[in-house]
Amino acid sequence: MKSWLEYSDSEKAEVSQWSSACERYMRFLTGDKANLDPLKEKRHHRWLDAAFATFFKTAPTSQVVQSWSRSSLEILTEAFNEVGLNEEPVAVFALGKLGSLELNLSSDVDLIWVSDKPAGPAINKKIQKLNQRLSLNNEFGFCFRLDYDLRPGGRFGPLVTSLSQMVDYYWSQGATWERIALIRLLPVTGDQHVIDETLALTHRFVFRKYADYNLLESLQSQRSKIRDYYGYDPEKRDQTINLKLDPGGIRDIELFLHVHLILHGGREPHLISAATETIASNLETSKLIAEATKKTLTETYWKLRHIENLVQLENDRQTHVIDKTNRTSLEKQDVEINGILSLFDQVNAVVSTLLGEITSIDQSLPEPEEKQIELLSELGFSEKAQKEIWPKLIGMQAQSADPIRDESYRKQVLFRYLHHLAENSQKEHSHGKDMALNLFAEFLRNIRAKASFFAFLLKQDKLLKDLAFLFSRSPYLGQLVASRPEILDSYVFKNTSELSLDENIAYDQMAETKQLTELIHCQDFLLNQDVASFNKKTSQLAESITKHLRTLLGQKFEQDGLSILCLGKWGGRELGIHSDLDFIFVTEDSPTPSQMKFARRFIARLTDVQRGGRLYSVDLRLRPSGQSGPLITSKSKLLKFLSEQAPAWLRQSYLRARDLDGQDYTQDLLKTAVAKDLTDAEIIEL
Repeated sequence: MKSWLEYSDSEKAEVSQWSSACERYMRFLTGDKANLDPLKEKRHHRWLDAAFATFFKTAPTSQVVQSWSRSSLEILTEAFNEVGLNEEPVAVFALGKLGSLELNLSSDVDLIWVSDKPAGPAINKKIQKLNQRLSLNNEFGFCFRLDYDLRPGGRFGPLVTSLSQMVDYYWSQGATWERIALIRLLPVTGDQHVIDETLALTHRFVFRKYADYNLLESLQSQRSKIRDYYGYDPEKRDQTINLKLDPGGIRDIELFLHVHLILHGGREPHLISAATETIASNLETSKLIAEATKKTLTETYWKLRHIENLVQLENDRQTHVIDKTNRTSLEKQDVEINGILSLFDQVNAVVSTLLGEITSIDQSLPEPEEKQIELLSELGFSEKAQKEIWPKLIGMQAQSADPIRDESYRKQVLFRYLHHLAENSQKEHSHGKDMALNLFAEFLRNIRAKASFFAFLLKQDKLLKDLAFLFSRSPYLGQLVASRPEILDSYVFKNTSELSLDENIAYDQMAETKQLTELIHCQDFLLNQDVASFNKKTSQLAESITKHLRTLLGQKFEQDGLSILCLGKWGGRELGIHSDLDFIFVTEDSPTPSQMKFARRFIARLTDVQRGGRLYSVDLRLRPSGQSGPLITSKSKLLKFLSEQAPAWLRQSYLRARDLDGQDYTQDLLKTAVAKDLTDAEIIEL
């Protein structure tokens, strides 16, 4: 990015006409600088570089904000050292836009100070000296507006937080918004021990290995408060646009991406980044968002950030609002208002898929309980459901520190669930409302009636509909979900983690992946009744798991020359939900001891019961030795057996034989299986 000094005089004049801030800073830097603070001089030079690049579009916005951010870090570091803080056991960290190296042209700089031990007067005095130098606004302007409100305890907390105070605060009082803010925690400079410890402890606080439904409820509420505070009304878009806070604006994009990091970063640390575009790319690579979603979010983000910089460079003032009645300056920059509104709509549609639309919730269970029984009767529930199941369900009060609010959430969820069940019963082939009510009671008991989950379900009505559908249509699927509600974590986002090659976790992970994928496929089948598609998907799942198991065991056992021959329904890619896996092991030559060990371990791992259940039952009766005898047969012995000894029914089973890894020798088996004529007795038997 070139220096502002490299632009022509006419270009400088053009910028000066448009921006009073640029005109003022250029005058400072080309006039008498005897009383100009060297840090302000450096700041104004770098600021003008970014302003000119923005105005004339000589560098992409991502490069502009990163260059300006790095310049700001340099200035902060110089000030830190000059006041002697480099001699103290203290470190300073950036948050917000500077923390992601995406600082806009006139943003506050969010900082927090951390010390090894509680800070004494010496440290505080040096920080006050730094604050005064960087924040002082005189005839030569200022360096930065420093903001410490994001520190632990906010405005009421100590300016410098010790490591022990930070641990105590975040684990006892840390709020959702603080977890979001700390995603963009960036060390500026300071004591390396303090930096390392701070990054480690905040990482543990921010990224958890379990689903946080309360987070979604909190953020959905936050979106609503932002809209209400600014009096958002789509019909008033002809007056002002808030680039940062309007639905679909800059904050929504950041919020959407950061929520994904909070939800998934603890289990998938490769997703974690502070940079907006990097986060979006990581989520897209991990298939947590679609490629089109990533493109929409990142392209819109940088367009809005460019316009934001344009608005701010006029007066070097922190503003995000465009007055559409006075758009002369923006029109010179080809900023088209309707285009901004269109981008907002696209982003809002994406963000709402995760954070939900803001809607009023005003329907709940009637009071007292007698009227609830009347409602159950009107909706078609049996007398048993009214007298035995409902009292258990309504008696599970939400566990909460705010019982009035969360009891309201719980009763709204129950009201919606009952009506979803009633809607299902009106559709063809729907049944099982009583069963669904009973399974929902078991489900709530297993989640311990957590208040956060009721709040989550209110914002995820589709999930509530899915639960009503599963619980009313399939005892197997319903019992699976009711007994293991933690599976909903992955079900909600339709994602499974990449299978590990670490034996300590791989087997449980494979079982849970199988269970989750079967759940998704079964739900699809209940909706579309497509048997062929369901069987194909179930067979593909078996292939995926067995291939991974083979790779996993291959780390210990030599298996070159060993094939796994899929037979029966698996060979024909027609597996059902509880089908056995029919297969045999085949080698080119006599099996080696290592191949025998592999085969025994392969079968054991398929049939062992893991936390997520058994992977598969297996059936090896189609091997030449039958139920007993060697596990592995050579290809030559198998062909001889099929041509000379195998009965017709067994030869028939080999018509669907295929190699798991796609080797082509199965054609020889097919030819052998059909080459021998059938006797009359065999025809009668078949």
